[in-house]
Amino acid sequence: MPILRNGYQLGPGDGELLMAFIEVPSLRVVPSRQRYTHLRPLANGGAIVRYRSGSFSSSDALELRVDQLGIGGRQALYGRLRRMLRDVERP
Repeated sequence: MPILRNGYQLGPGDGELLMAFIEVPSLRVVPSRQRYTHLRPLANGGAIVRYRSGSFSSSDALELRVDQLGIGGRQALYGRLRRMLRDVERP
């Protein structure tokens, strides 16, 4: 995970990464710029990290709970992403 690899769960910092996004069903690979920003530490040794992508507006930035193993609260994240994608897919 980019968050763990770059240490954004450990302390202050932010960065932009160029990732690959694979469209379905075409399997076309497209570039996806993602920005991760450490916001604040958590008592359990993790942190709150903001995630932004060019495909989301700035108001749709996600605040992720991250620990040494990765993103926590995956169900909440997936639910929010499903709602965002549903809104984008509407004609």
